[in-house]
Amino acid sequence: MDHIKALLLKLVIGFIAIYLTLGLAFGVSMENVVLISLITGVVAYVIGDLIILKRATNTGATIMDFTLAFFLIWFLEEAFVDPAFAPTVTSSLLAATVLSITEIYFHRYLVNHHEFFNNEETPDNRGANLKESYSMETADEVVPDIDENEKKE
Repeated sequence: MDHIKALLLKLVIGFIAIYLTLGLAFGVSMENVVLISLITGVVAYVIGDLIILKRATNTGATIMDFTLAFFLIWFLEEAFVDPAFAPTVTSSLLAATVLSITEIYFHRYLVNHHEFFNNEETPDNRGANLKESYSMETADEVVPDIDENEKKE
């Protein structure tokens, strides 16, 4: 159930981001926006969130999500949208940028609220336990007491 909720949230956020950039800014049709956001959302959730985010930090996963979204949106625009109607590279770059900004907050949500990420340590919370187990110990030095009589001899 957690995966369905997270995927639906990602699809809604992705649709809004892609509609704002491709639909409003570049005039791409609603059918193409829905299709591009659906395919991009599912692929990015499986690859970017379930695989990469488990092994990388939020920053690394966001960079990978940007790269994945850019090439995926570019490919889908080339397949479904007339290139004379919308400049595919520019619109893909803008859509991937807006989508990546939303991914920062979506990754934080996943790590904080999703059981899949709370069962195991992720790179973002891995260092919290290391501070306690590798802290420096301090103690007073043990120096034997030397009597004044022993000093004279």
